[in-house]
Amino acid sequence: MMEEPWGISGPMFIGLYVCLLIAPLVVAVLGRMALAAAGSHSADSYRPGNVYEVAYLAGGADRVTETAVASLLERGTFRADSTGQVHGTGAVPDDAVERAVHHIVQRRGSVKMPGLRKEMRSADVIRGMEQHLARAGLIRPVRGRARLRRLVHLLYLAVLATGVARLVNGISLDRPVGVLIFLVILAAVATLIATAVARSTPRGRPTAQGSVQLASARNWQSRQQAATAGGAPPRSSSALPMLAGAAGAVAIGGMMMYPDEEMRTALAAPSSGGSSGGDGGGGSCGGGGGGCGGCGGCGG
Repeated sequence: MMEEPWGISGPMFIGLYVCLLIAPLVVAVLGRMALAAAGSHSADSYRPGNVYEVAYLAGGADRVTETAVASLLERGTFRADSTGQVHGTGAVPDDAVERAVHHIVQRRGSVKMPGLRKEMRSADVIRGMEQHLARAGLIRPVRGRARLRRLVHLLYLAVLATGVARLVNGISLDRPVGVLIFLVILAAVATLIATAVARSTPRGRPTAQGSVQLASARNWQSRQQAATAGGAPPRSSSALPMLAGAAGAVAIGGMMMYPDEEMRTALAAPSSGGSSGGDGGGGSCGGGGGGCGGCGGCGG
């Protein structure tokens, strides 16, 4: 027995290595189950406190950013030009989310939506919102999922390193390593996938209760739109404030639901010439239903 590499026969090591390959998957599944159980406590007494919490339930941090931009455009605090650059023109807003978005735009001079969304993902106000919604039982904890992803990644790295070391040892001793080569390739592929997952930013997905609250917000907005289309006056909602207007539409449906078509065209325009730090040379678009008065025609 001691003549075998590492004191373990080839068939025995293959069996152990298969178990090692499966182990990180088991850890991932059990970890996700534990996180889901931790965030499954009742939140019947809690309702999303503002449009940005509704936006997070609907689309995560990116939707929060889009909603803030929609609100600031509608109020004239932001403007967008025909190249999709967003500029800050008004005073610093009072809301914490809007203030964070405003700070990024003011610091960079102007920015397009992809860059703004990317920078906001790591903003303190987003982290705080995630923690608040997780404590309320509306989303699954984000930090726990990030730690679990890193753990699975490290486990696969260890499995790959073990397989490579055994493979090198087996080749040096002129032992058959065909099956081990195949398993090491599998370990390498799994490690690459785990690396990509670990580097991505997890989104706090809604729990069952969070999904109920999101469905309630969507139903309220649908009724609001139906009432408005029928000529009835807009109704307020103490449980779901601020869902009317451009911010509410974008919170539920994304930036493509912004009510001004020319504004949507401008913000969805592909990058062409100029840097994200400049104005791109386009005409400016006003916010909130005013179209692109005075500009050269956004997207036209």
